[in-house]
Amino acid sequence: MEVRVSAVAKTWGLETGEAVHALRSFDHVFPSRGFTCLLGPSGCGKSTLLQMIAGLTAFTSGKIEIAEPETGERAALGANSVMVWQNFNLFPWLNVIDNIAFGLKMSGMDRTERHSRAQEYIDFVGLRGFEAKLPRQLSGGMRQRVGLARALIKDPDILLMDEPFGALDAQTKLIMQEEVQRLYLQTKKTVIFVTHAIDESILLADEVVVMTARPGRVKATVPIGLARPRSMEDVNSTAFGSLFDKIYHLIKEEVEKAVLTEMAAP
Repeated sequence: MEVRVSAVAKTWGLETGEAVHALRSFDHVFPSRGFTCLLGPSGCGKSTLLQMIAGLTAFTSGKIEIAEPETGERAALGANSVMVWQNFNLFPWLNVIDNIAFGLKMSGMDRTERHSRAQEYIDFVGLRGFEAKLPRQLSGGMRQRVGLARALIKDPDILLMDEPFGALDAQTKLIMQEEVQRLYLQTKKTVIFVTHAIDESILLADEVVVMTARPGRVKATVPIGLARPRSMEDVNSTAFGSLFDKIYHLIKEEVEKAVLTEMAAP
C-alpha cells in the first residue's frame, strides 16, 4: 500500500491559545512495499506524522491517503497498518506466545489456532524455545523481537516503526537492524521508520526523508541505492561514506536551527 501525504499540517494547543506548529505543508508519497526512514531533529514532528498515518492522531489540515497503486483501492487510516514503538508495550503477565497471539485472541480466534499462528511468527523471529518465558526473562533484543512478531502476525500492509531500537544497547541494535532487513526482504511490507541515526537510516532504507526543524516538512529525499542485504561492513565503503556525508550536512543545518530556537525560547 502507498501512503500519500499532501500538505499536511499539525498544530497543538489551539484550544488553549498556545499554538505549537509541529508540522506544516508536509508532502511525500511513501512508496508501496518500500522502506522509508524519516530523519530529522528532535521535535520536528516525525512521531506525530507516524501517528497520523496510523489514525491515532488527527491532523489539522491537509490529506493522508492509503491506496494500492495498481488497483486504486483505498483504505482507512489505521486499517492496514500497525505501530511498533520504542518501548516494547508487552503485557508483563503474559508469556511470549500469548503476547504475540493477543491481537488474535481479541478478534475471537480460538486458542489452538492462535497459538499455531503465533508459533509460526516465533520461529520467524528466532524465538523458538522461549514460548513460555515472561517479558522480564528476556533480553531487550528478544523483547523487541516479540514486539515485531506481534505486529507481523496481524499481516499489515504497512509497518510504522517509531525508533524501535532506541532503547537497545549498541550491539543488540546492530543485530536488530540486520533482523529488520531480513524481515523486510521476506515480507515486502511498506515500512516507515523513524530514526535519529544517519548510519541506521542508510543501512535500512530505500530512501531517507530529511525533515526540517519544527514545523517539520520535507527538506530533501535521498535515495539510497545500495545493494541489500547491508551490514556494518558496508559502513567503510565509499558509497556509504558519500551518502552519510550528504545526509549529515542536510540534517546538521536543521539540528542547529532547532537548538537556536530552543535557546531563544522564554
